[in-house]
Amino acid sequence: MTADTVPVVVIGAGPTGLTAATLLGQYGIETLVLDRWESVYPLPRAVHLDDEIYRLLARLGVAEDFATISRPAHGLRLLDGDLRLLAEFRSGAALGRHGHPEANMFDQPQ
Repeated sequence: MTADTVPVVVIGAGPTGLTAATLLGQYGIETLVLDRWESVYPLPRAVHLDDEIYRLLARLGVAEDFATISRPAHGLRLLDGDLRLLAEFRSGAALGRHGHPEANMFDQPQ
């Protein structure tokens, strides 16, 4: 495989780019991942994912590993710089419609 012949190029080796590349690979599609950083980016960019993304992690075979570094959240409030409420999420359910916790918090860059 060379950059001249690869059918898909993913720009960015963050969580989204690597997930896309891995899923494409599971379907047998050769993929080239490009990123400006030589190693894992050292600063956090995300702290939460929902049950639908958790379902994708299960498909990739890494949901059990993710469970060891994450924790379910039963609520979340997003505030602006003046502490005004932008959005709020509350969940009483243990599992969401995809069979995983609806909200999951984690520390990055783990």
